[in-house]
Amino acid sequence: MNSALRPSLLALPILAALLASPVRGQSVDPLLVESYRDALRVPDTALKIDVIRNLGSLPITPENEILTEALLPDLVEVFRNDRHPITRREAVLAISSFHVPGVLPALYEALASPDANVRYEAVKSLALIGDDSSLDPLRTAFTDSFPHVRREAARTLQAIQKRSTRPKASR
Repeated sequence: MNSALRPSLLALPILAALLASPVRGQSVDPLLVESYRDALRVPDTALKIDVIRNLGSLPITPENEILTEALLPDLVEVFRNDRHPITRREAVLAISSFHVPGVLPALYEALASPDANVRYEAVKSLALIGDDSSLDPLRTAFTDSFPHVRREAARTLQAIQKRSTRPKASR
């Protein structure tokens, strides 16, 4: 067997188990968390991207919030250190879909990434979240060395400011 294919073939059962694993109850099976962590460490970039996208598309449930909160530090590690730029960008996108504490600080950290695509996705993610507390960290993106990051930061800042000045709808 070709040794270059071995990580992919060995990792396929991990991905299949992750995609098929139901999360039940108010706790998450530690084996499921460890399986995701293992999948995020494989050298197979395509598998890692699939796992990250799967995490980013999980429905919002209390169980999945527990899972994503447990895996948030692992995804931060991916956008900090993965060798592949698409993997780093996908990690930021997945983080932005999480509804758990720690998302904003992770995205603020991504604003300082050496990778312009990570910074860009962090700015876009902050726009989607629309939290007023993001205004100060976003201002740092105005001096970014890449124009697409600066332009997106300006649009994001305006969108958040408009949202925060609108009267809140009563429920």
